Amino acid sequence: MSDILELCNFSTHRNGIILFEPLSLTIEAGQAYELRGGNGVGKTSLLETLSGLYKGFKGKVFLHKPYLYISRRAPFTQDETLLENLSFWASFWKSSENLSKALATWDLKSLSRLPYNHLSQGQQQRANLARLSLKSAPLWLLDEPTAALDRQSIATFKNALTDHLKQGGGALIATHYSLDLTQQITLKVPKTESNAFTLGSVT
Repeated sequence: MSDILELCNFSTHRNGIILFEPLSLTIEAGQAYELRGGNGVGKTSLLETLSGLYKGFKGKVFLHKPYLYISRRAPFTQDETLLENLSFWASFWKSSENLSKALATWDLKSLSRLPYNHLSQGQQQRANLARLSLKSAPLWLLDEPTAALDRQSIATFKNALTDHLKQGGGALIATHYSLDLTQQITLKVPKTESNAFTLGSVT
């Protein structure tokens, strides 16, 4: 199996305060990890760091494959239709041929002409996750992907994740909802806080 992501003594910090105990982790092709921990422990900060949105960390990160980060806040224009929003990303990623399948997979066809801000929270989350069907990326970084989803939509997500792993992908998923994955890792608050840190490196 080939490595997709490696973390070596990795932790994030804010204002010099380490958020969680140093973490070492390797995700190989076909593996998905649930990232657990209490509110404020740094799950989102960890994912933002791996995606390049946040720079405050120590340790080393080795990203061996391209990634796709799906945050809790979808990068959609509120007053544009669902179709317009997804079409933008399909065009940006040069994957317009996947748009129809993405709408069908996430049960969004009947909603495609509605403005994004007219959708329910669950519908908006399905639209956010539909981007997983638009871009081919070996590593998925997902922040609370099942938030606001009903049982059927959670099942759709699990099926998409299973297919992704069967194709040799990997995933790191911050979640409060157990996905029953074999691999789980829990972030722990340091026993002693320290504001001494050095910048890490992403390669």
